[in-house]
Amino acid sequence: MRRLWETNPWLARNSCCLSILRPTAELVADLNAFRPSIVATYPTAAMMLAEQARAGRLRINPLEVWTGGEHLSAPMRRMIGQGLGAEVCNSYGASEFLPLAWECGHQRLHVNTDWVVLEAVDASHRPVAPGTVSYTTLLTNLANHVQPVIRFDIGDRVMYDA
Repeated sequence: MRRLWETNPWLARNSCCLSILRPTAELVADLNAFRPSIVATYPTAAMMLAEQARAGRLRINPLEVWTGGEHLSAPMRRMIGQGLGAEVCNSYGASEFLPLAWECGHQRLHVNTDWVVLEAVDASHRPVAPGTVSYTTLLTNLANHVQPVIRFDIGDRVMYDA
């Protein structure tokens, strides 16, 4: 976020970055004061915020909650959406390339193929068939011309639809 703020000053004036490691009461107080229209966090942190909202301590009305970094199950999605009264949108990223995939209206992740090649492979780095969970995933970043990342093993297990 800080890097984005440096290149986009308007973003710095209209967003904040809060650590989920802070005491819950402090985090809730800061969110109540900021009143975000979008919350972006891990699914487990969003669950905690939804619980705080249901208990009446968190009083924000975001339009959307963006999750990523962890698995978002259907029950978690419902609890977050109901607790925060917002649409829940999921994404998939990695340190080597943040916006790997974004969710569509059907709650399916779509790889950002203009910018990245994401290969679901077996232990020998051979492609796995659609519908098969990969042993690992290889990433090629097509957007980084300064320091290319080519077929880097990110260790994630993914499955492409059949």
